[in-house]
Amino acid sequence: MARTPWIKQLREKLSRPRRSRRQSLDLKSGHDSVSSLVEAMEVRTLLSATSVLLDGGSQLRIITDADESVSFQQNVENPDQVEVLINGRVFEGAPSVLVSQIESLFITTGELDNTIDLLPITVGTYFNLTSIRVQGGDGNDTIIASLDIPVLAEGGDGNDTLTGGDLDDTLLGEDGDDAIVGGLGDDSIDAGDGEDRVLGEDGNDSIQGGDGDDSIDGGAGDDSLRGHDGTDTIDG
Repeated sequence: MARTPWIKQLREKLSRPRRSRRQSLDLKSGHDSVSSLVEAMEVRTLLSATSVLLDGGSQLRIITDADESVSFQQNVENPDQVEVLINGRVFEGAPSVLVSQIESLFITTGELDNTIDLLPITVGTYFNLTSIRVQGGDGNDTIIASLDIPVLAEGGDGNDTLTGGDLDDTLLGEDGDDAIVGGLGDDSIDAGDGEDRVLGEDGNDSIQGGDGDDSIDGGAGDDSLRGHDGTDTIDG
């Protein structure tokens, strides 16, 4: 089957490093005022995110209310330690937590555009982690699922981009013109209202479009595809 053109564009977009709006200033001028401004913005970047441990330390909860990217890495000196990255920098406000103690991860974003990259979260490292939920806000969010831990991704309002992993993900576009790719696994996808583009890829997927003129392609597998109000294009 020929690759849907918008999927190629989406993959190219996801492969490019995201540049924060706050980093779009011309930093070549070298003026003290520019340096001071950048330092002030970096402080605000740190303060705009909150990270806490709940449920006796088994749930890592992250809340961000700015246009930030969120990802994760292991501490270089102590690989058993989790580090939360905000805009590519280690978030010093995150609690000290071991990979072995995390059983659930819950991320909530605000009204601006966020990128949540869960690719570094693997079952080989986070071996007790069984639940990942990302709740997008009103911005144009990008959510990239873990490859081998199921993810519940809620795009929220806005034109969101949701990409599933290799297992059975639940991807909810909600309101807005969303682009959703299920990946491998038997995914459950609800595009929500808006003119959405959905590709189930491999697996026996369940895909539903909401109101709006949607493009739905089930990809390989025994899929269940359903449109809604609007002029939809559906390919099994």
